[in-house]
Amino acid sequence: QINAVITGRGARRIPTIPEKPVWEEYIREEEYERLRDTRHLVPNGYNAETAVYSTVDLTSLLTYIVSGTKKSGKTTYMKTMIRAMADKGCEVCIIELGSGDFAQIAEVTGCRYIRDGAGIYEFAQNVLLPEVKARAAKKTEGLNRHLEDEEFYELMAEFKTHAIFIANIKTFLTELNNSDSPAFNAAGVMETLVGEKGYHYNFHFFTELDDQDFEDVAGYRFMKGFIQNARGIRFGGKYLSQKLFEYANVPYKIKSNSLKAGIGVVPCEDENTPMERIVVPNYKG
Repeated sequence: QINAVITGRGARRIPTIPEKPVWEEYIREEEYERLRDTRHLVPNGYNAETAVYSTVDLTSLLTYIVSGTKKSGKTTYMKTMIRAMADKGCEVCIIELGSGDFAQIAEVTGCRYIRDGAGIYEFAQNVLLPEVKARAAKKTEGLNRHLEDEEFYELMAEFKTHAIFIANIKTFLTELNNSDSPAFNAAGVMETLVGEKGYHYNFHFFTELDDQDFEDVAGYRFMKGFIQNARGIRFGGKYLSQKLFEYANVPYKIKSNSLKAGIGVVPCEDENTPMERIVVPNYKG
């Protein structure tokens, strides 16, 4: 009798986190489809407390840092974000100098994959600069109208979102500041776009930063701009040993503790805000 009355997709399931969450199962849920089709939200895992799908809001996002200790889940998280942005139809670019950890996901998603200084220069000159010029008038309109972030984001909706993922920030910065590399001639463009002037073009820059590399990269002009208003997530715990973000809502008694690989914590400056832990589904490839 009940089956005769109920029609449609049926009741929404109670949120639960699988014992071993994997990407292939994560994307099968209706909630992933909904978030994929919601322009400003990117699904990035499960909220550890509520089991609902967590998200990154692109509305006012320019730069995003995936930080943490070695082998704590940073690369897996980057891959899930790449896949989620590609699934949304964004223009995704991966810059990876050195190792080829992101070669397979670049092939699977069909995104631009840059492996050397010449590629960085070509991308800056032939993709980023023309897009800036094409969007400049609309951005000026928004500035003149004194739009709020949400209104500005909608104003720029006619332009495709660009997501740029820098796989190894230390290697990238070495190349960008090497006067013998073609990338050196792209430094000005890249430094400008990750700073204050880069807002409201619908460009979003992501990078992975290992704790041990922080001191080596923090002094670069590009990195100073990147960090200034960055949002992000941290893997591996040990919040007292990092200088990048504030974790005021993490209880002091666990601030020195390690955290299980695959669980990230979102920075927060308000000690009264509940700690937001993200369980990342494992991505193979």
